[in-house]
Parts: sequence; structure tokens; C-alpha cells
Amino acid sequence: MPAFIKPGCDSRHRFACKALFRALLRTGYRVPLPHDVATALDEKQNPIRALIRNGFRRNSSETSLRLVNSALNKGYRFLELLTLARDESSPAHADVLRFLRENNERVLAIREKKRQEADKFKKFAPNPDAIPLLTKIPSPNGKGPPTFVPTVRPLPLEKLSGGVRKLPTLDELGGHPFLRLRKPQSEYLGRVLRQKFQRRQRWAEKYHELVSEELADAEQEDAWDDMVEDMLQGEPQPWEEAGYYATDGAGRQRWTQSKQSAKRARTSHGSYAHAVKLAMADIELKQKREWDEMIARGKALWKLVLEERALAEKEKKSRKRREKVQRKRERRRAVRAERREARRLRRIAKMKETLRKWRVRTQERKKRERAERKRLPMEQEARQLEEAKSQESAAVEQESGKVENEDNAPEEGSLRGSQALKATRQPKGTNVQTVTDVKDTESPAVPAEPAKEPTASSEETSASLQKKESEPNPVEVQLQEEPTPESQALKKRGRPRKADCETLATKPSTDPETTAPKKRGRPRKAAAPTEEDAPKKRGRPRKEVAAPEGEAAPTDSA
Repeated sequence: MPAFIKPGCDSRHRFACKALFRALLRTGYRVPLPHDVATALDEKQNPIRALIRNGFRRNSSETSLRLVNSALNKGYRFLELLTLARDESSPAHADVLRFLRENNERVLAIREKKRQEADKFKKFAPNPDAIPLLTKIPSPNGKGPPTFVPTVRPLPLEKLSGGVRKLPTLDELGGHPFLRLRKPQSEYLGRVLRQKFQRRQRWAEKYHELVSEELADAEQEDAWDDMVEDMLQGEPQPWEEAGYYATDGAGRQRWTQSKQSAKRARTSHGSYAHAVKLAMADIELKQKREWDEMIARGKALWKLVLEERALAEKEKKSRKRREKVQRKRERRRAVRAERREARRLRRIAKMKETLRKWRVRTQERKKRERAERKRLPMEQEARQLEEAKSQESAAVEQESGKVENEDNAPEEGSLRGSQALKATRQPKGTNVQTVTDVKDTESPAVPAEPAKEPTASSEETSASLQKKESEPNPVEVQLQEEPTPESQALKKRGRPRKADCETLATKPSTDPETTAPKKRGRPRKAAAPTEEDAPKKRGRPRKEVAAPEGEAAPTDSA
């Protein structure tokens, strides 16, 4: 087939398509189908026949040779498939049944979807239970325009949603007034306005048609009738015969008009132009009545709008008064809330300050406890030092008494005094019981004053100890005034070191007055000082002062 020839315009193509269509229909009828598959969509129509018809109808407008050839090839293949499907035991029959069941399910789903969409569609038909906005009251004499009064509006504020009155707006569509009460506009109101506008539009179109076309045609018809009557002048007319008019039961004629009267009646009442004018007058009357109703309806709606505005203004003033009172209450509540918050913040600040003071007091108490713990050993050491000094002073006083009594041996006395002074300069841990004379000679004992425990505070004790240490000992001064070669040999420069006191092997005294008070704790063993056990000095060692050649170093006997 040439490309410039449409397939539908070729008789050979039409003949081939019709032959294929009839062959498919005949073969489809012979395929055995179960009852559920055959009657799923339509009880009277075979589903295979419906599919074949829909396929040919869908491809009937194709003009492309490629698409036409493809559709014909598919048709021939389906013809072969349906021919094989006539046997119920063949695989082709199972394929056809499976395809038909799937197609039936698809079609039923589409139908159900369309039915649901149709149910969702709202029909805005007139509701007989709806309350009209305005009530029509006709005129008393039936000649003037009607009046309209509001039916339920204006509504009280309690029946309005939101608590605020929304003012309606007066609007019109094609001359028909209406109120816009809310957004979006009601579909029922839209339907009524659309119907009224369409009716008024039809009246206007019909009146224009009568004026522009029908009236001119009717006038021409009347002119033709007049011409025909003029041509028939002088000839006998049927209505001029006596039996033309029928008589009633009393013998009176029902039609007694003459020729002239009949012509006048036809011209004034029975002409074509008169009928057109009557139709035009009827339309004008309808439009006038509707226009009067629209004016009355507009006045009623405007009156309703004014009433709504007056109520809205009144409600607005009352709402402002309520809002003012409410704002005052809110301000009072806010002030009370601020005061409560301020009191709460003051309580919190007071609690914080109390907590801070408690922490400060706790820290000070802990500091005092730490200082007390440090002060106790210092007081104990000061007490021990004072006891040792009291013992030393007692021993020095005893030794000074011995020196005064032994005038015949000044050298030995001075030696003993220096040895005693050296013995008294012992470390804190040395437990000195008594100091006796080196010789076996007894000397009058000087009673030692018992050591008094300090009763003052740690500061006063340390100050008194420093004062006592700064005061010169009279025995030391006396010994310094009478130096001996032995003391000069033993004296060293620099800061004196603490050394073990030189204790004399004497029998302890049983007199409680001469016995020094014992220290606390376990007494230490006093070691006999020797020349080798000399006290060591700190820092750089100094050169020792050599004794004179003629004098030998004194030896002490313990």
C-alpha cells in the first residue's frame, strides 16, 4: 500500500480488517469459559467479544502504516491463540483464562473507584428544611412590588461561632443582590445565583431575538396576507354564504362578523406581528417583576447589614470594656506574680547568703582547728623548753653557791662552773636529774624552785621565752669575766650547736626540793661527753683555736 494512501480509504484494507474481526468473534465464541469468568463483568456479553470490539474501536483512527501493520499482526496471533484455546486441556486455554481473570479484576477496580468518586460528589439541590434568609410578603392589592423581611438574622452573639460578629457584605451578580456571609462562599448560594442569572440571560436573549428577527418576519407575513386579500376583492368568499356560520341550539349564529370586522380583528388581534408583540410584552412584564423583587430584596438586605453593623458596634464597645477590665486583672496578676517572684528571689538570695556565711564559718572553724592542732605541739615544746630552762637555772644557782663556798680552789671552781654550764647546755631530749660537785666534798645544796607550768597563752609564752633568752645569765657573765685557758680552748666561734650535756656521775638526791621535775615520755640515756664526740657545726668548718703550749687540756672525771 502506498504511503500517501490512508488505510481507512482503501477497500482492500477494510475488507481484510472486517474478515479478521469476524474470524476473531467466531473463534472467541467457541472458547469454553467458566461461569464466574464469563459473567464477572456482564451477564449478557462474552468478555472475549468485548475485548475484541474495544481493540478494533481503539485502533480505528490509526493512519500510520507501521502501527496498522503491528495491530494486524497482533490480531492474527490472537486468532491463532483462540483457535488453540478451544481445547480446555491446552496451555493456551489456561493463558486465556488467566488473562481474563486479571482483566476482570482491573475493570472491577476501575468501576469501584468511579463509584466512590461519584458518591463523593455533592449535589447542591434545594434543601426543603433550610431556613430562608428573607421572607417574601406580597403586596396587599397584588399590584405593587412585594416586601422582604429577615427571617432569623441578625443572630444573637451567643449563637455566633468565635465570639465576634463578622459583618456581612452586600454584593450583586447580574443585578441579583446577595450577602457574603463567610468565605468560601456556599455552594448552595452559588447554585441559586447561577440559576437566576441564567434565567435572566435567557429572557434577554429571547427578547433580542423577537425584536431583531421574529417581529420583522411577522410583519412581512401580515403584509403578504393583506396583498392576498386585496387580490381577492369582488370574488365570492366562503364566509359570505349563509351556511358558513354555524348556529347554536337556539338557532343563533355564533359568528356574525362581517368581512370588514373580520379583517379588523385579524389586523389588531390575529396578526403575526401582534403575537410577537404579545411575547415581547410578556418578557418585559417578567423582567419588570423580577427587577422590582431585586430592588425590594436589596433594600431588605441593606437594612439587615445596617442592623448587623449597629450590633457589631455595640458589641465592640462592650468587648472593649471587658478587655479593659481583663487587662487590669492581668496587670494585677502580673504585679502579684512579680512580687511573688521578687520574694522568692529574696528568699533564694537569703538562703545563698546564709549558706555562704555557713561555709565561711566552717572554713574559719577548720582553720582554727588546724591552727590548734599546730599550736598544741608548739606549746608542748615551749613547756618542755621552759622546764629545761628552769632546771638549768636551778643547777646554775646551785653551782654558783658552791663556787662562793670554795674560795681556796678558784681554778677548780671555775673549771667546774664551765663544765656545769656546758652540761646545762644539753639538747631538749636530755633528762638532767642533778648536777653535783666533781670532788667528793659535799657543799651546801641550794634548793631548786619547782617548775611552774605556764598558764598563759601560746603567744605570751613564746614572748616570755624570747625575753628570758635575751636576758644575760649572771653566772655566765661571771664565768665570762674570769676566763681560763681551758674555757678558751673549748670555746669556738660561730653559732653554738646543740650537744649532749656532760653529766656527772653522782648519786641522785632524794630531797624532793632539789629534784628537778621529770619530763613526759620515756627518758633518754645520757651519754658521757668525750673529746671525740664534739658537737658538729653547720656550714664551712672553722679553724680551732689551739691551747697554749704550757697548759694541758683538763680532763673531767665522770
